[in-house]
Amino acid sequence: MMNLDLLFTSANLFVLPFWALIILLPNWNVTRRIIGSPIPFMLLAALYLYLLSGAIDPETAKALSNPKLADLASAFGNLQVTAAGWVHFLVMDLFVGRWIYFDHTPISLGPVYAGASRCHESISRMHEETRFCGKTGFLG
Repeated sequence: MMNLDLLFTSANLFVLPFWALIILLPNWNVTRRIIGSPIPFMLLAALYLYLLSGAIDPETAKALSNPKLADLASAFGNLQVTAAGWVHFLVMDLFVGRWIYFDHTPISLGPVYAGASRCHESISRMHEETRFCGKTGFLG
């Protein structure tokens, strides 16, 4: 098993350029191509499966198959389960951010600068909420 701290930090750093492109350069053609690619999601999913496969033992499998709050808390006491869960959050949040991006890009977003359009501010806020608060940003 690779160093969990390294994998955790790498996964966190991996998603940052995608968020930066979505928020700071939404109209750039390169942003559209990169965010439209399944590759970032495939790489994060592969890391998730790698972490999850190494974290599942009979006790953890039982806790996750019929979850009760105390069992989940116990399972997440394992660093590898926690790392897998965090990567799951990262990929899902990025996917929701991607959906927001593609759902709103037909609107002219304009560059980020003082006095940027109200629409762009609203979409940037949704992306920031998604990045930091998970799926609740989707409701924004």
